[in-house]
Amino acid sequence: MVLGGYAFVVSSVNARELPFPAPSHAGMPVQLKVSGLVVDKGDVFVFPDSPSVMIKIPFDTRNKSTTSPFGGLALQSRVQISGSANPGRWRGFYSMGEQVVVWDSTILQLLVLQKKDFSVVRSVTVPLDVVKPALDRGGEASHLEVKRLRNKLRGSFKSLKGDRFSGLAEIPSDWEGSKGRRFLISTRLSGFPLLLMACDPDDAANCYIERQCQLHGASPQLNAHSAGIGINAEKRAILIANSFSNTIEVFKYDRCGSVQKTSFLKIPNKLPKVETIYLDALSRLWIGTGVIDTQVESNIFFWEKGTWM
Repeated sequence: MVLGGYAFVVSSVNARELPFPAPSHAGMPVQLKVSGLVVDKGDVFVFPDSPSVMIKIPFDTRNKSTTSPFGGLALQSRVQISGSANPGRWRGFYSMGEQVVVWDSTILQLLVLQKKDFSVVRSVTVPLDVVKPALDRGGEASHLEVKRLRNKLRGSFKSLKGDRFSGLAEIPSDWEGSKGRRFLISTRLSGFPLLLMACDPDDAANCYIERQCQLHGASPQLNAHSAGIGINAEKRAILIANSFSNTIEVFKYDRCGSVQKTSFLKIPNKLPKVETIYLDALSRLWIGTGVIDTQVESNIFFWEKGTWM
């Protein structure tokens, strides 16, 4: 049975509890709620619950002279994000050559910045009203079905204020088999928990919402409480955080029309509520929380690949 962006099936999934993070796997605390995370080479970029700033924290696991791979408070730096006609709630970015594309969680605005100094190049808004249903064995949906879907998306967008989009992660090029970069977007829009965004092959900031993807077996609370997304290419795994249950739901990605839940990860009970997740290039799992944990005095944590997979 398919309803909105969900396909409800009778299935059983495996649960796994993450170990409590060691002090060396907890970053220096950020004094505001961590709403977004990006790990880019030797730095962790943290997006606090603030409309125009990100915090850059050095990160080097090769440094054996200290007990933590994170740089201390003295090495943290604040990067102001400005220049957009519509100041956004910036939650993450992806690289585009010598530039980065920062995305916003309210209207899915993209802001292109120069990597060297984070100066603004341009801003664009991703159009939503060209979305189509996921392809199935019958091919494209009818004109009437497409029209109904677009009307529903507009209604969901208008009825929700604040953070509508919770996460963005790029899928491998061979997953959908067409030119250009593509990204999965986790959302809090009712009936649209997962969207597929397509971008121009020559301009990764020229994007549009291409498809509504189908999640099979997702928990009922996930859509309204989604808190970020990560992708593991090796396992074709999609991870979506659920702040309601403080868990991470794991799905197997076959195609946009078939994303099946296989398991879920329990975040340690003693950690605060998850606000965002990220999977880096080495498949480390990162989470950011809403408040600082008093036991390890941090709101940024990570687990190595072998710990969570």
